[in-house]
Amino acid sequence: MTGEQKRMGTLLNVKEAQERLGISESTLFRLLKRKELKGFKVGRVWKFEEEDLANYIRQQREKAESDTSAA
Repeated sequence: MTGEQKRMGTLLNVKEAQERLGISESTLFRLLKRKELKGFKVGRVWKFEEEDLANYIRQQREKAESDTSAA
């Protein structure tokens, strides 16, 4: 296994990513377009690194916590 393969981690497809995040496909692509979520294409297929989804969830949690504490 190369260093790049170790760094890459688990790759998810669109369906797996939207299930993991609990969002629709259209919302997933809207987040990609806004650059709020990282993803890349392999040929014609979108792929998402599991770590990038975890980072997105973490950012959303932090945002929600800061919004709650500011209220």
